[in-house]
Amino acid sequence: GIVEDESMSSSGSVVLSRTTLRTAKDALLVYAPLAQRLGMQRLKSELENTAFQILYRRQYSVASALYTGEIDDMKTIIQVLSSRIEQLLRSDPIFIDQVDEVSVSSRVKEP
Repeated sequence: GIVEDESMSSSGSVVLSRTTLRTAKDALLVYAPLAQRLGMQRLKSELENTAFQILYRRQYSVASALYTGEIDDMKTIIQVLSSRIEQLLRSDPIFIDQVDEVSVSSRVKEP
């Protein structure tokens, strides 16, 4: 995987190799956008999440602390909003004449 080239420093923190850092940077800047263009949203998200965690460890820790315990609340809000948006789209006669199917998808970006 992406973090196989790691070792422990004398202070006990993980020291990542140049190869690992370069791979994470490539994943964030090249492969994640490519996956998005190919319609591979799950792969894109996994690449972004893993690369962000490797490249920006301090920021990842802060973001993780902010989301602790709030994910379920956010998922509930997203479900309500998605349902309401889909309902509004279905009730618009001009819009509904232009499409075959209406589907709203959403997700909570988890650290």
